[in-house]
Amino acid sequence: MNYQKIYDNIIEKAKSETRVKCNEIYYENHHILPRCLGGGEEKENKVLLTAKEHYVCHKLLIYIYPHNRGIILAFHRMVYSKNHGYIVSGRDYKYIKELFGSIPMSLEQRKKITKTLTGIKQSKETIEKRMKKLRGRKRKLSKEMMKKMHIRNILNKHNQGENNPMFGKNHSSNSIILMRKAKLKKYNIILTSENILEIKRLYKVIKYEIIAKMYKISYNTVRHIFDGRYDWLVEIEQISREK
Repeated sequence: MNYQKIYDNIIEKAKSETRVKCNEIYYENHHILPRCLGGGEEKENKVLLTAKEHYVCHKLLIYIYPHNRGIILAFHRMVYSKNHGYIVSGRDYKYIKELFGSIPMSLEQRKKITKTLTGIKQSKETIEKRMKKLRGRKRKLSKEMMKKMHIRNILNKHNQGENNPMFGKNHSSNSIILMRKAKLKKYNIILTSENILEIKRLYKVIKYEIIAKMYKISYNTVRHIFDGRYDWLVEIEQISREK
């Protein structure tokens, strides 16, 4: 099926009609060339579509550009937005969910999100709302967990400030490396520099869930590798090879 041809036909039909926003017919603004593909805010790049046409056009765009996260995100918002009253089929729901999860967020997008969120303080109302939800919840803990938490609290009290053996001291680079290696052993994470470089390469192409199953590691470990938290392991192996 030629999705591009269908998309172009809908746009050309809408352009040929002298459409104006009014109370009689409901129209929505649509960017002919999406902004994530370089489209601007010019009049030539905008067209008025009906709600159905707008939905169909965005659905067609995800078939035309299945690897573009911006296109997928636009349709994802349309499907899950409370403002739009679209009735989504089970097939569309499944497809957009799988497609949205298959393409990981780039480092540039993550940095943009962190920049927008840094410095923003939550209002007292939002904090109170969140606290009200959490107050009613009770965690079910076993007796063993209760004992462990009690012992941990006692040790924390005794090891505070000057009582802590590491008070005023810093770990050496060798001890940090040994601690990190011990942590990997504790969680049964077997990684080499080659694995790390391969996971970083695969992360851009395959779902992180599949990578986690391939290397028998958690989803968070895959993300941490991509973020560069395990680069120290690559450096250590390079140094040892040089020696």
